[in-house]
Amino acid sequence: MVWSDTMTSIATALGFFVLAVAHSVLGERGLLRPLFAQRWTIGVPRRPAELIFRFAWHITSIAWLGLGCLALGASPWQVLAGVALVSGLVIFVLLRGHLAWPIFFATALAAGLTGGLVGAGTLTALSLTAALGLGVAGLLHLRWAAGGGHDMLAAAVPTDAGGRPLLRPPWWTSLGVAVALLGAAAAMVLRTLGVAVPGLQAALVLATAAFVLRAVGDGRHVGLFKRTRDTAFARLDDRYYTPLVVLFAFGGVAALLR
Repeated sequence: MVWSDTMTSIATALGFFVLAVAHSVLGERGLLRPLFAQRWTIGVPRRPAELIFRFAWHITSIAWLGLGCLALGASPWQVLAGVALVSGLVIFVLLRGHLAWPIFFATALAAGLTGGLVGAGTLTALSLTAALGLGVAGLLHLRWAAGGGHDMLAAAVPTDAGGRPLLRPPWWTSLGVAVALLGAAAAMVLRTLGVAVPGLQAALVLATAAFVLRAVGDGRHVGLFKRTRDTAFARLDDRYYTPLVVLFAFGGVAALLR
């Protein structure tokens, strides 16, 4: 029997697909669940450790599914972008405080741009969405500067392990942040619309760099590298604040590319 290229491609893809499914199903049943049923400590909180083990195991299956699609004729850039995007989504859903998801998303964007999968419309949508978020955040800071929304302001201030606020920002600090956020939103919109303004690109580069630095954090209380993880602020930072800042950074990149 003579095997055609189509048949060998399908056989190759099926091999990767079977491996991916078997790896996830059998690994979940025979390794992960029995392991999580045991009592053990490794110096990392139990719940995050279980999530890290789980997505690290199943991301291998995602990569094999991508190889199967490659065998069926998908372009390498489609596979790279797809694997990176799905891997990033898995980590974002399971453990938002992990560093890997923004790197996967950045990789997916780069692969999509290189392969022509991400066009002007996607970049426009991303930058305008980020600009909208910046506008809302700016207006919220204006409210704080005017003396309103004390409960929300308290939830947005970093705290120590005992829950005590590490700073008490005066009204003028909230006003300054509001002006910066609204200015960044305006810069993204103007850049996306192609409006020529002197110094606009430099301002947008600085704003994007500031968002990246905020997402990385100070290594202690805020950002992806913070050590304090068990306070109310830290949980809010993982769930909402840092992802929003990452969105703003992606919006700035999209506007610059646009």
